[in-house]
Amino acid sequence: MAWAIANFQIRALQGVNGLALNGWLALFAVPQLLLASLALEHGQWAALTHATWRGYGAAAFMAGVAPLGGDRPWDPLGRK
Repeated sequence: MAWAIANFQIRALQGVNGLALNGWLALFAVPQLLLASLALEHGQWAALTHATWRGYGAAAFMAGVAPLGGDRPWDPLGRK
């Protein structure tokens, strides 16, 4: 339901670059998710220090490649 409401809200935004919107949303979401992770999870520092190149590669892929490949094609479809 929240995803549907968000799509209606984004559709109402005219003249806003979808990639820029995705960046701004991520910028505001990161601090909230960091606080939630610190409050609810344990062992984050150990996971970061013992991660392999595959872990960092997966994080880089999800942060950089996936939005361009998934959100970029979706943007024009959502604005119709």
